[in-house]
Amino acid sequence: MTKKISTFDKICEVATAHFAVHGYDASSLNIIAETVGIRKASLYSHFKSKDELFHTVFFNALDKVSAFMESCFIASDVENIIGEVYCKALLKEFEQSEYLRFFLKTVFIPPTFIQPEVNQAYPDYLKKIGKYIEAKIKKLPLSLTTDEITEFVEAYLGIIDSLHIELIYSDHISFDRKRIAMLNVFNKAIHCKQA
Repeated sequence: MTKKISTFDKICEVATAHFAVHGYDASSLNIIAETVGIRKASLYSHFKSKDELFHTVFFNALDKVSAFMESCFIASDVENIIGEVYCKALLKEFEQSEYLRFFLKTVFIPPTFIQPEVNQAYPDYLKKIGKYIEAKIKKLPLSLTTDEITEFVEAYLGIIDSLHIELIYSDHISFDRKRIAMLNVFNKAIHCKQA
């Protein structure tokens, strides 16, 4: 037996996919309503405006993207290369999840009305990633100073930022080539500290 999805949730689902493809400006509430199977007037009984709908689906996408990210780091207790599980999973998630596509496109090209909130949400998201990487680095049998750990965390976040941009503007071959190279250099640098 399949669980019936509420109209509100269906609107959010359809809007996420629509915004992920068309962005904010080129998106149509008429098309979103038609795809859901309701009239545009009915859509307004759930959301006062296109801005409110976009705001709602952005923070819904942030929750889903955060859950994906956290699952990658929690599931990756044993990694040959620190941070590899998340980086490797990004491409597949981007191809399969409109939530990640919508989230990243919004983060890098936010509509003006939501820009202050996006400018806070993305750094907060990266800070969560940083906490996971910091914990992984601290588990290594190395004698790193606090400054060195901070530097490695910032380097990893630079890799993540770069890969997020690659997902939007490049192809999967370029993404994989850069992912492998950056993570290899990152991990060699960490393990050079063993010597």
